[in-house]
Amino acid sequence: MNAGPLKIRILLLFMAVLIVLSASLATAGYYLLKKDVPNNTLLIFPAIIIVTMGLATGLSFILAWRISKSLTNVINAMKKLADGEPGYVIATQSGIRELNKFAVSFNEISEQLAEREKNLRLSNDMLADLNRRYYDLIGFVSHELKGIVGAVIMNVYAVRDGLLGEINEKQEKALEGAKKSLNDLTASVRKYHNLSKIEKGELNTRKKTVAIKKDVFNIVADSLSALAARKNIKIINEVDAELQVMADLELLQAAANNLMTNAIKYGGDNGITKVSSRESKGQIEVEIYNDSAPINEKQKEKLFQRFSRLDNPATQNVKGAGLGLFVTKQIIERHGGKIWIEPKEKGNSFIFQLPMQRIHSKENNYV
Repeated sequence: MNAGPLKIRILLLFMAVLIVLSASLATAGYYLLKKDVPNNTLLIFPAIIIVTMGLATGLSFILAWRISKSLTNVINAMKKLADGEPGYVIATQSGIRELNKFAVSFNEISEQLAEREKNLRLSNDMLADLNRRYYDLIGFVSHELKGIVGAVIMNVYAVRDGLLGEINEKQEKALEGAKKSLNDLTASVRKYHNLSKIEKGELNTRKKTVAIKKDVFNIVADSLSALAARKNIKIINEVDAELQVMADLELLQAAANNLMTNAIKYGGDNGITKVSSRESKGQIEVEIYNDSAPINEKQKEKLFQRFSRLDNPATQNVKGAGLGLFVTKQIIERHGGKIWIEPKEKGNSFIFQLPMQRIHSKENNYV
């Protein structure tokens, strides 16, 4: 609301009230005196009406100006407050007592809000600094653990494969269990390392031409074949061998690994994990399906959040950090794509979409 219309409305209101009053008084006086005074004396009443109307108009202008000015200052101050500028104050000497009291109260509120915002800003700065330190620590620890875990895995493999001497069946079984645990630890370290990069805005993509099937899903499927075999899950790779994208190979492999690992870990025994692809308006869509309990709407809301795990009795014993899908979503979005889930009748499909290129080759559809 601007000052012009406000001032005019107040002015018209005062003028209307005072003109009606003055006209009423003049008319009443005219009729009262008409019987007792000469006719020429009655001419004074029009003059009284004119003078009264003039005084009413002048007074209306004065009152309208004072009130509209005060109200306009209040409106502007409230707009400043609404726009996030606490601390803005207005004059407390308007000449109208009620408006002065309102101005004093408004200024107190404005100053309190300004002080509160200052404290919140300081608190936010402190929290942001602590958050940066936290993710720096995660990045440092995960980076150091990558080298340590890698060295341990190499030694376990060397012992298990008999490179350091023969081992018996029990020892081999124990080493196989150690290898599995180390692989899980490696996956967790990788996720935490990527998380620290994401939160610090350092998850940079080094893109090159990547064949989705040959460079990504064939490799990931091979690496997960032993995990699938333990649950008697068949991996079916039906990704079109001609599809390719511009992508960071390492990050895309990490995303695919997260999705397929989840499909196997959370899939039912003796089921399937199927990877397929299709073209859609210059985009490729890759679908990773597994036989499992369909995810409901409430669970879908939690899926891609950090440190989020589903409260599902059938999967409560499955280990995980709750970071895989969050990291995967960030990777896909950094490549200009998107990811979502579609529950099926007897399972779930995770689908991601990326811009497409095409190559020409032929490969077997099954791994």
